[in-house]
Amino acid sequence: MTGIERNLLVQFEKICKHIRQNSFDTRKRYRWIFIQFLRFVAVTFHLQNIKNLQEKHVIAYIQKLQKENKAKSTILTNLSVIRFYFTKIGVPEIAPNQEIFTMSKTLTKK
Repeated sequence: MTGIERNLLVQFEKICKHIRQNSFDTRKRYRWIFIQFLRFVAVTFHLQNIKNLQEKHVIAYIQKLQKENKAKSTILTNLSVIRFYFTKIGVPEIAPNQEIFTMSKTLTKK
């Protein structure tokens, strides 16, 4: 694990300490999914502050999942988790699912 990844995970853990929504199993799964997203962002974009997450990071992550041939339901679950934590972090909302899929497909074709 790189220093950038560790930095983002420390910031994420501080946010998670205060979240009391959902069941224990759901929280565990949500955390795992978002950590995978954070690791991708750290490696790909070298993002150092979790509050600087943007829609472009989500679109790039969705493209990665599509290239890995993940099921649409898996991608939708990941989007739901990302939206959940974006609201907790205070990051601006991202576009609806259909727009995200459209943007990721148009960027993939280029």
